Amino acid sequence: MAGIAYENNNGVPEKSVFTDVLAFHRAMEIYIGSIPRAPDLLWEASTGKIIRDRLARWIKESIESSKLHPPSHPTRKSYVLVVEEFFEWITSLHSADTKLVAQETVDLIYVLIGFAISHGVDLKPVWDAIQEANMRKQGGPKRADGKQQKPPDWRPADLNPLDLRLT
Repeated sequence: MAGIAYENNNGVPEKSVFTDVLAFHRAMEIYIGSIPRAPDLLWEASTGKIIRDRLARWIKESIESSKLHPPSHPTRKSYVLVVEEFFEWITSLHSADTKLVAQETVDLIYVLIGFAISHGVDLKPVWDAIQEANMRKQGGPKRADGKQQKPPDWRPADLNPLDLRLT
């Protein structure tokens, strides 16, 4: 597909998180944009401001009251970064600036990966197990709005046997 090419110099698709998500979109017939563009706003600016204000209040309360990440905990910074980047990503959606939305999307992904690293978790086996489970959704029914539903025999990824330690 033009615009989304994750291939090596020989034209062979490289396996990556990007090709996994792209394969899922194709298999589930989820829309794949052909040109970069900012997301369409689904609500008026005033409604978006109300949502952002409520989210900001929730973020502040969440950081202040977190028992999992008290101020002295070494992973608190990663928690705070995820919350801050999520807020920046939500805010960017109202900008109509495609490059800003792309930047904030990558920033959010980056800090989420950093969060896992800060907690000593190797996401690769988790990703692979969830990708496999997601691809098994193919063939299930679709809702009226087009969302792919799980087939009756679908089962979630089993993370229990995985070794998630960073090496």
